[in-house]
Amino acid sequence: MLKCRTYLYLLISMSNDVGRESSNIQINPDLIYLLVKGGISQNAARVLISLFEQSPSDVTSLKKSCGISQPEVSIGISELCGLGIVGKKIVHSSGRGRPRHQYVLLSGIDKILILIIERAQRSLEKLNSGMKELEEIVASIRN
Repeated sequence: MLKCRTYLYLLISMSNDVGRESSNIQINPDLIYLLVKGGISQNAARVLISLFEQSPSDVTSLKKSCGISQPEVSIGISELCGLGIVGKKIVHSSGRGRPRHQYVLLSGIDKILILIIERAQRSLEKLNSGMKELEEIVASIRN
């Protein structure tokens, strides 16, 4: 677990060091891959990396930095909010109109990565439990 967390830290710092093209963050595909393997969607992984780079951010900023559509950003945000990783701040404009929402990370990178790793471990435990049950059924059928 420690080795995986260290690798994720390294990839995030490498992503933060890469230069930007226009307003798109160069998102490290290895980092996305690891976060997806940790059990979050690709859209959520992109939003999370962008929020590591700049938090708080609104949907428009996230759309540009992630290089994905507004609905995909919203889906990623919903997933991260559901996990307790991202929160929403309401920003009222000085004039008329609807308030804007800004999204912010609710804790530091270390706690977020631990949450993702623990979630992946719980999923693995459920899978192992299911496999044991299947093995017992196969054994009972053979006997």
